[in-house]
Amino acid sequence: LGYIQDLKNKFGNGYTINIKINSNENPENLSNLYNYLKNKIDIKIHHKTESTIILQVDYSSPPKLFDLIQQIKDKYHIETYIIEQTTLEQIFFSLQYSNI
Repeated sequence: LGYIQDLKNKFGNGYTINIKINSNENPENLSNLYNYLKNKIDIKIHHKTESTIILQVDYSSPPKLFDLIQQIKDKYHIETYIIEQTTLEQIFFSLQYSNI
């Protein structure tokens, strides 16, 4: 656990959340979900498709994120979600874009 974990500790603050909503639902649900979440957690980067949103968030704990998603799962018709530690690839992309 040397160099890689050191990079994650220094630059990889936060987690990535991948949320998929029911594609049969109103497309505005994804925008509404994003607007709700941005008021609850510090979102650094986000990407959206028709039924998926990927968020890179800062300074939160997995239990708090799980609780938050579980509370709104039915309201926003969330089918699946994944919360994972920031990857090295995401760290490198963040560093690259922060130097532009």
